[in-house]
Amino acid sequence: MVVRPDSKVALAIALASILAIVVAGIGVVSTWQFAQDAKWVAHSHTVRGEILAVSTHVEAAKADIRGFLLTRDSAYLRRHHANLDSSEVAFLRLEALVTDNPEQQERVVAVRDLLTRREIAFDQTLALQVPSHQYVATIGPRLTIGEALTARIDSTLAVADGDERALLAARSARQANSERFVAISSGLLVLVAGLLAFMLRRSIRHDLHLRARMEANLRASEAKFAGILAIGADAIITVDEQRTILHFNHGAIEVFGYEPAEVLGKSLEMLLPARHAGTHPAHIHAFAAGGDVARQMGERREIHGRRKNGEEFPAEASISKLMTPTGWIFTAVLRDVTDHMRRETHERALATAGVQLSHSLEYDETLITVASVPVPPVGEWSVLDLVGDLDQGDTEFRRIASAHTTPAAHAALREWESDVLDWDSPEAVIDVLRTGRLQRIDAVSDDWLEAHLAQPRQVAVAKRIGMHSLLIIPLASRGRVLGTWTIGSSPGHVFNDNDVELAVALAESAVQAIENARLMRRAQRARMAREQVLGVVSHDLRNPISAVAMLARRLVADPPVEDGGRAIGANILCSVDWMYRLVEDLLDAASIDAGKLKVEPAPYPLPAIVQPVLEMFGDRADAQHILLGTEDMTTAPLVLADATRIGQVIGNLVGNALKFTPSGGRVTIGARPDSSEMLLWIRDNGVGIPIDDIPHVFDRFWHARRNSNVRGTGLGLPISQGIVRAHGGRIWVESTLGLGSTFFFTLPLARALMPGTGLSTGTLNSTFH
Repeated sequence: MVVRPDSKVALAIALASILAIVVAGIGVVSTWQFAQDAKWVAHSHTVRGEILAVSTHVEAAKADIRGFLLTRDSAYLRRHHANLDSSEVAFLRLEALVTDNPEQQERVVAVRDLLTRREIAFDQTLALQVPSHQYVATIGPRLTIGEALTARIDSTLAVADGDERALLAARSARQANSERFVAISSGLLVLVAGLLAFMLRRSIRHDLHLRARMEANLRASEAKFAGILAIGADAIITVDEQRTILHFNHGAIEVFGYEPAEVLGKSLEMLLPARHAGTHPAHIHAFAAGGDVARQMGERREIHGRRKNGEEFPAEASISKLMTPTGWIFTAVLRDVTDHMRRETHERALATAGVQLSHSLEYDETLITVASVPVPPVGEWSVLDLVGDLDQGDTEFRRIASAHTTPAAHAALREWESDVLDWDSPEAVIDVLRTGRLQRIDAVSDDWLEAHLAQPRQVAVAKRIGMHSLLIIPLASRGRVLGTWTIGSSPGHVFNDNDVELAVALAESAVQAIENARLMRRAQRARMAREQVLGVVSHDLRNPISAVAMLARRLVADPPVEDGGRAIGANILCSVDWMYRLVEDLLDAASIDAGKLKVEPAPYPLPAIVQPVLEMFGDRADAQHILLGTEDMTTAPLVLADATRIGQVIGNLVGNALKFTPSGGRVTIGARPDSSEMLLWIRDNGVGIPIDDIPHVFDRFWHARRNSNVRGTGLGLPISQGIVRAHGGRIWVESTLGLGSTFFFTLPLARALMPGTGLSTGTLNSTFH
């Protein structure tokens, strides 16, 4: 409290009334007494100001300690040491001011000792090496010790300030008495009015200067406090008891998106979600009434903030309170933990996916698991489109859909799963497979569906599934796209960058699981093939070797006449040819397994490939009384093929057809161009294939339980399949039991005749043997 100028006027009037006899003495004594009273009143104001400055620095240092312990941000530590330095200077000034007051000196020394102890506790806390999972359990008690010391510091400072307030009241009372004495004595000061007016003028100027200096100190203290808050990386918001925003630092601008002018003077509720606005005042009042000076918010419920654009975000926050002459002031330090929670969510999803994908290495089971991995962490449903094992020459597509919680959508996904995808499909999946770049479709419209689906039926199925927003993720390994994930969202949800990031991370785990399952399948197949090869070698080769040995012993024991020797030699050559075929088939099968089957495609006329096969099997067909021929291929365009290998395929299929076609039957070779490929077929009217056997006809060493008159290794059809796939084609069979079978396969067309080949289309009309 500062003496007002009008009080000085009253003092001048009182002193002027003093008797002339004692005017000099009384005037000097009264003036001195007044000056002393004013000095001590000003002194008390100064002491209180320094106590407030010390308290401000202590509060700032406490906030920095909490900020550093909670965030490990070294900026808080630097500001903490700066506040310690400032508090040290403030202590020195305060100690110099209270030399006349032993009790105040003791309190100042006590505060300084408590602050030193708090710093020692803080340094000991910093020296701890605490694992992250024990951080809260270890640091919490340490933080409680520091808070207790800080509470004692605040309490001691509050006592010192209360004592100074009492002293100020006493001094102000004495000053009031002096003023009354001056008023009574004013009549005696008439003779010395001029002198007193001069002294009074100087006193007023001194008081005004003192007031200006104290106000400047207060503004500087406020500015320093505001500067400390402004540079905080976290959002720091100060409100009063009515939750009116008083301070809004730069971190708060970054977090909430508001400028200070938009929020200062307004209610704190504008920064909270609507569901929390009604209960928040009660929490503030409860905290104000409690004994805690500061505490962590969100101990019983999650904390959320609301940005200017209406977006809600999760947060971590702590709050402290400070009593001021105008009431409680609350300061909240808040941090946006959206990224932290997103990382935790992603880590949990990846860990869960890892457990799911590691459950089994069985190939089909792994694919079903892979199809379900993105549900629900990314989307509501997903579809896995997988290209066949390219290392094995398999380019066929396989589609597997996840489950769906809605029965109608689940049934639609099963129908969608049954569709066969091909490289000419307009679906967006094909674009992703070709480019290896993911696609995000925010809104799936009817026009989009019609543009990317080939049939109206597919459009209807897609609508039943509920395609609102799509995310198509490539599943790539070693620079090669193995397949795609098509992930669908729930209604109203649009995939964001976080969804894409999580889906890509899950895709990496899914690809690894697919590759591991394929390696396991190859290992199992290799083991089975090795066992089957041993069976072939030990069984099938034994017969021709035994035949050769028997015939050789016969030659040694009983040399035949000329004609008999020729027949034995022919039998030996037949057995040797049989063994050669077995060895060649085994070598071809091994090359296919290793992905090293060598083909050298070139533009070639189809008739030139088929004609040698007709000549090769003509005598056999005649002997079996089977009609072997071709349909008209005169206008057949060039195919891109390895003529020797494709001739081997056609020969295997023709030989297979002759095996199961009875006398009087017919075997026909046909072909026709279809889009960018040539479709070939070998049709017979033999015994046909049972429907249960059709899935196994291309299996290794599998023999049909049908009547045939020619033995075989069981490798012809698997080898044919490997050769066709190596050309980028497909092979399959259609058969009706008792009516015959048709084997189909495709070859790419050669777009133009390559210069220098000398190839021509040739002629191959319908001919039969």
